[in-house]
Amino acid sequence: MRGRAFLDRLAALVLCLAALVVPAIAAEAAAGPAERPAVRLWVTVETAGPAIRPQEMVILRVHGRYHVPVTLEKLEDPTGPGFRLVRIGRDVWHDVFEDGLTVRALSRTVAVFPERSGETVIPPFVHHLTVLNTKMKTEKIDVPTAPTVLTVAPAEGPADAWWLPARAVRVTETWSVPPEALAIGQSTRRTIAIEADGVFDDQLPPAPSMRADGLIVFPGVTERKTRIGLGQAKAEADLALRERSLRRPGRFEEVKNAPEGPIARVVYTWDIRPASDRSIVLPAVEIPWFDVAAGVMRTETLPPRTVALQGMERTADVVALETKLGIMAPVEGRPVTRDGALAVAATVAAALAATAAGGLAGLALFAPGALPAARASAERARQRRRAAAGLRGAARRGDAAGLSTAIGRLVADGAVDEDALTGLKALDRHLYAEPPGPAPDLPAIARETIARLKISGPAR
Repeated sequence: MRGRAFLDRLAALVLCLAALVVPAIAAEAAAGPAERPAVRLWVTVETAGPAIRPQEMVILRVHGRYHVPVTLEKLEDPTGPGFRLVRIGRDVWHDVFEDGLTVRALSRTVAVFPERSGETVIPPFVHHLTVLNTKMKTEKIDVPTAPTVLTVAPAEGPADAWWLPARAVRVTETWSVPPEALAIGQSTRRTIAIEADGVFDDQLPPAPSMRADGLIVFPGVTERKTRIGLGQAKAEADLALRERSLRRPGRFEEVKNAPEGPIARVVYTWDIRPASDRSIVLPAVEIPWFDVAAGVMRTETLPPRTVALQGMERTADVVALETKLGIMAPVEGRPVTRDGALAVAATVAAALAATAAGGLAGLALFAPGALPAARASAERARQRRRAAAGLRGAARRGDAAGLSTAIGRLVADGAVDEDALTGLKALDRHLYAEPPGPAPDLPAIARETIARLKISGPAR
């Protein structure tokens, strides 16, 4: 009896295996190998607008159909020059009903960013598989997709403007203290945040200028971050798997219910204090960007803001306090000049030095933000020295795009003046012009940038 029960269980197991393998093999034999291969792999392309622009996000979806049992698999993403690639979410395996059969299917989503105009060729995705063949033996096969060719149109807008091809851009600002009603000696911190969909944080523009005669301005440390949006949440049955995948993030943090692809954010801060009794108007902040869906240039604008001391009676005590802090009273018919503002800054620096010699209590009274500003300045110097090594490395490798990205970061952090770099336009023409300009002298551009870095101590 026991032997018969064992044989019955063995027969049932064989029938189960046959049920898995025979339909796929029979379907393949009926259609013929040329009509229905055992494994199919292909790529579809999704763009936001009618044309692709340099550095714009393009969504590639990899689709697989498997008519044989798969025991092991690894789908390899392509690499190569001329584009940037990031994976969005995890691979999704599911069943589909195709030609009267239930077939295993695979979906992968990636975002690619072509670096320049012209034709960009994305090499094949390759699926390395171990499958069961018709003889119930394991067999290793490699299944590639066809190469994907993207036709990239030239960038639009002025050649010297920052190029930001995005699906959406948001610009916001906050002030720690209303700037139009500051007390004597009081500072306010202005924070401007720029967020964009479909780009990385190194594609966001540099900090806008906050220079104005009559204001003392200390820039803060720049904060940059890129997250990967996973799109809208899937069906309820998929939520548990998606939640587990979110606890194993890759290089970038992943977020649900957000636009597919990278979501970039940069935050700039400035500590601002008046050095004059008169009202100072900071100009409007304009962030131009290219709307890839509509195919047009747009501009996000923050309105002009007034920085002023709140009105008060000019008593002898008020005048004495203004003099001690280096605040210049207005002279009828004579605005404060740049030289005057520099003199004010020198006076304030001298006053702060004297106060520091008297003790930290006095420093905290007259310049509460001085110590954090000093620490921030030291941190920026360390970051810029590291950036100098990155510039040399990119030039040594012949990586023009990497060198351009590194210089863009330094410009954004205020470490170098973009207008002072004579070789930067040649680099931009080489990367973004149509047709591309001649290859520039990358080591010379790196040396020029390093020589103009605003750092304390030698760059190493």
